[in-house]
Amino acid sequence: MNLSSNTCTCKTGYFDTSSNTCKACTAPCASCSGSATTCSNCLDSDNMNFSSNTCTCKTGYFDTGSNICKACTAPCADCSGSATTCSSCLDSDNMNSSSGTCTCKTGYFDSSSNTCKACTTPCATCSGSATTCLTCKDSDNMNFSSNTCTCKTGYFDSSSEKCKACTAPCDTCSGSATTCSSCLDLDNMNLWSNMCLCKTGYFDTSSSTCKGCTAPCADCSGSATTCKRCMDSDNMDLSSGTCTCKIGYFDTSSNPCKACTAPCDTCSGSATTCLSFLDSDNMSLSSNTCTCKTGYFDTGSKTCQACTAPCATCSGSDTTCDSCLDSDNMNYQAILAYVKLGTLTHHLKHVKLAQLLVILAQDQPLLVPVVWTQIIWIYQAELVHARLVSLILALLHVKLAQLLVLLAQDQQLLVQAV
Repeated sequence: MNLSSNTCTCKTGYFDTSSNTCKACTAPCASCSGSATTCSNCLDSDNMNFSSNTCTCKTGYFDTGSNICKACTAPCADCSGSATTCSSCLDSDNMNSSSGTCTCKTGYFDSSSNTCKACTTPCATCSGSATTCLTCKDSDNMNFSSNTCTCKTGYFDSSSEKCKACTAPCDTCSGSATTCSSCLDLDNMNLWSNMCLCKTGYFDTSSSTCKGCTAPCADCSGSATTCKRCMDSDNMDLSSGTCTCKIGYFDTSSNPCKACTAPCDTCSGSATTCLSFLDSDNMSLSSNTCTCKTGYFDTGSKTCQACTAPCATCSGSDTTCDSCLDSDNMNYQAILAYVKLGTLTHHLKHVKLAQLLVILAQDQPLLVPVVWTQIIWIYQAELVHARLVSLILALLHVKLAQLLVLLAQDQQLLVQAV
């Protein structure tokens, strides 16, 4: 007890019992009244709360057992028994308390400030930083490697924190299902402006793959035979998706078109298998072959010209008869003799033309002036026999025997040849 002003009082930390003795207050009371536990103030006044004569550690402190309070350590907001045995957590929104331990909730990581921060997409869980993933949000469609989550091949990262599938013909895509980064059909597709397009000579099938066009299509659309462009653009026409050889050309097995050869105007299968002919007026078509009509001959330039009278048919020239118009009254062998005679007389210097004129005059007197004019011309040109033969052929009643007599008198050696 303390004696002051003739009064005895219990010292601080003691209380007066009913037996007029003082007993010590029990911790954590710094002073007490009536009983050892009825505190009047607290031993650790800084870290204790005094309420209803009771001393308790403030929030964030724990009773050490020596009747003083020590601070809890983060992430404990409050603790009991030790600084790390949490009763509640500092970041109550983002932390879970279990068995005296505070841990960040799923999708959060413990920052250096002992608070939990959210992981960023695509991390489902993370550690140390928001982007250091431990697991991925879209585990089905994401690959996890080196704490990084990336969309699997054929998927793209959408704003919904999940990976969505690319649509064909994209093999990989970015930003949207149709913004291609690579193509499904690498061999037959080109990537252009994030679009997968079939290469030239291929068409897009309903399965988003490209198949080759068939000849004669150089390019096609919708099907292998619906042409957009022809292989032989110079010699083919394109109409309604079909390539056909131009007029005057035929389709070969290798699909370029080759030109028909004269006299074919159009042909099929080969250059000489005619369907129509160049000289339609004067030619006939039979078994895909073009021949001159009767009364015409092939000029050599693949056109036909008319034979001249008295030829019914001719070859090589219009006057080289193969048959005669008046077959009943014309001696074909005699005409050939005239031709030979004309050839011979061109080389003879002593033919008595005067006698020939006499013979002609006896048979065709009206022709003498004409023949005489032609004879004068014959002597002035090299083509003596050609003109003479033409005149002889025009006569129907020349007496060949008399001509042979004259010839025998002048050139006996040539009679046998004639």
